Amino acid sequence: MESSLTGSTAEWAFRLCDIGIWEYYPDSKRLVWSRHTYDIHELDPSAQVTVDQAISFYIPDDQRLIRTMLLGCIEQGDSFDAQLTIRSAFGSIKKVRAIGRRIMADHGVYKVEGVIHDITPIISMMARSEMAHKRQEEYFKILEKTSILAETDARGRITYANDLFCAISKYSREELIGQDHRILNSGFHPKDFFVTMWRTIASGQEWNGQIKNKAKDGSFYWVDTFIHPIQDEAGKVSGFLAIRRDITKEKEQMEIDIKTARMLSLGEASAQIMHDVMTPLAIIEGGQYQLRKLNVDELSLSDLKEIADMISKSVGQIKNIFNDMRDMLHDDVRMLCVNLSDVIEDSLNVMQLALLKNGVSVQVESGGECVIANRSLLIQVFTNLIKNAIEATEGLSQRWLRIETVHVGKYTFVRFIDSGSGIPTEIQSHMFDALFTTKRDKGGSGIGLGLCRKVMQIHGGSIEVNEKSEHTEIDLIFQGGC
Repeated sequence: MESSLTGSTAEWAFRLCDIGIWEYYPDSKRLVWSRHTYDIHELDPSAQVTVDQAISFYIPDDQRLIRTMLLGCIEQGDSFDAQLTIRSAFGSIKKVRAIGRRIMADHGVYKVEGVIHDITPIISMMARSEMAHKRQEEYFKILEKTSILAETDARGRITYANDLFCAISKYSREELIGQDHRILNSGFHPKDFFVTMWRTIASGQEWNGQIKNKAKDGSFYWVDTFIHPIQDEAGKVSGFLAIRRDITKEKEQMEIDIKTARMLSLGEASAQIMHDVMTPLAIIEGGQYQLRKLNVDELSLSDLKEIADMISKSVGQIKNIFNDMRDMLHDDVRMLCVNLSDVIEDSLNVMQLALLKNGVSVQVESGGECVIANRSLLIQVFTNLIKNAIEATEGLSQRWLRIETVHVGKYTFVRFIDSGSGIPTEIQSHMFDALFTTKRDKGGSGIGLGLCRKVMQIHGGSIEVNEKSEHTEIDLIFQGGC
């Protein structure tokens, strides 16, 4: 039953804190519960509860303990404070904090008063917090074993370096602490690369990129780097956490793949090169023949000038062809940020004469999207696709090519669309296979589109036919930009 405990300001405050109040009078064996004490036990407030009934709500292991503490409080005046477990009238298991003390009541009668606090939410929150902390420790142990970790202050000075960082850099922890990452600068990246990185993380944004570093012994290594700015309570950047992954072998393999692709492209181009070289040589040979046939009396200045110009132009073409060959062999194998509009322009310049000769008009729609790529290899892919478009539109009343670039989500697309009516399904399934060609009678080697696919794989992308297009469309798909 309830007493003046109910309705007081204290009771209202206790209810907000999930705390119930109780009083027990040993002489009359009367137990009084506040309204919220009933709520904690999920019991109807009209019910009269005895001490034995109240104790029966505790789980068996705690019933003896609460009975002993209550008896000690009554007989010796010993206060108690314990965390126990009850089962409510509806079967709910709750963790409670039971507190009691003995005081003198009116007319010299002793009573025991106390509170019962439902701490189930607190215990649950503490358990979740402990679990989260345990998981955090486990995650950090995994990171320690698998990742190159470093922490720096706001100025970039290293404050922590794990064992893997020391191993790959070949510096001791003592040599690294207090230094900034310029100690690892390989000189490979331009200054703007790090300026952009620092501008990003100093503003509180995360940064991800690939960095070539130089170890203490002068060797080089590559790391895929993720930098997370650490902020204080005021939101000010107070330091940085860098998580790195060793990608040296991947980069070395990429360089091998690029060189292999370049050699394959030379094989693909050899037939065309022979044609391009032999045609000017035939013109030269014809010019020489004409000179031999002419009598001195028949020579005129205009005739000589025309023949000389023809020979000069042909020799120039041969020089350009072999200069392009030399550049292809000596080109850098690095992956850099390239502007797709520039690559398209360079590729169209290479194919300009072929486009004009075959009457193919070109439209370019590019927003200047950029990707991480090897410029030389991309030009080879683009020129190959332009060449295919020229050949595919042969004999059509309308001959045109449209090249589009667009960035969608995390992907960048380069679309080559020509006036053709599409590619037959039976050809689509094999057109990117090595040595597959439908132009064997015209000297096709079948290396071209297979090489294009290989180059796109090197760039982490793909080449696909868009079957939904009403015309012939081949798409190059890159992941991300720069």
